[in-house]
Amino acid sequence: MATTIAFNEVITYVTNNSTAADLDRFDDNAEKRRKQLRSDREASITAGQSVRLGGLKDFTLNGLRGTVASIDKRARGKAKASIRLDAESTTRYRSEHYLATDDAEYTLPGIPLACVYPI
Repeated sequence: MATTIAFNEVITYVTNNSTAADLDRFDDNAEKRRKQLRSDREASITAGQSVRLGGLKDFTLNGLRGTVASIDKRARGKAKASIRLDAESTTRYRSEHYLATDDAEYTLPGIPLACVYPI
């Protein structure tokens, strides 16, 4: 019969009993898991989905919210999304970036899917 171990028990065990080599192995596996979770999240994003932006080099874009307008799944390179910002995020965007129009909402092109988080 399989035994279930709570995650906090794992953390306690790792904290109290791991060698440097164990931690290196743990780090490698944790990074693999992060990549898999990121890949799964990117694959789940669809047009029309409500999202939040995060992890972008232009920090003024992080936290903006909107709806996925379209996804460009490139043959080479990373897939990118166009995000239709909601009115509040468009106002925030306009305070940091020039917009030629006074539209209440703005579509922001070329956002890497790795920086798009479902809400």
